[in-house]
Amino acid sequence: MPKTLSFYVMFMCHHINLWLVTAYLSGICNTLEPHFENVQKVHLHPVVTQILSRMKKMRRNIAFKRKCALMSSDLEALFDHYDSGEHDDTLFLTIALTGFHVLLCLR
Repeated sequence: MPKTLSFYVMFMCHHINLWLVTAYLSGICNTLEPHFENVQKVHLHPVVTQILSRMKKMRRNIAFKRKCALMSSDLEALFDHYDSGEHDDTLFLTIALTGFHVLLCLR
């Protein structure tokens, strides 16, 4: 079973964000635990942990793709689009503005 799980880890490393694989793997192990009692031991097996660490080293140099920062002109565009006076639109604008200004205060 460690070999199968290590192949799955390798597969996942090619298809999702590399730093999320550990979270996915622990979630999968928690789901499988009622059916396979030794899944936590397999999760911590050296074959599985070595594959995961090697995949992280191998793909470490891949650049992250980040979205552009939210600007005040983007907020103006939100107002132009969602300023209809409807409850849902007003709530969305309130959440967007509050979140924007709260994140500006974080340091």
